[in-house]
Amino acid sequence: MTRIQDDLYMAINGDWQDNTVIPPDKSSIGADRDLSDNIEKQLRADFDALNSGKKSSSDTNLLTAAKLYAKAADFKTRDRLGIEPVLP
Repeated sequence: MTRIQDDLYMAINGDWQDNTVIPPDKSSIGADRDLSDNIEKQLRADFDALNSGKKSSSDTNLLTAAKLYAKAADFKTRDRLGIEPVLP
């Protein structure tokens, strides 16, 4: 155990730093990262629910965002069409 008077940073953070594993698909971890990941997960679920009709909204901006999300998430169609849609 590091003493505070010898190294304040390691005395406070050393145990966490030595024992915490950053997942290979993440660049960092922490409360902010967890919050961001949870918001993204919820947003995707809400967009899926709007696009499938399980949820409804009168907010046209939200509906447009959900439609754009669906297009961006449709990798099969994107791969099939390639660059053709943007050529004109």
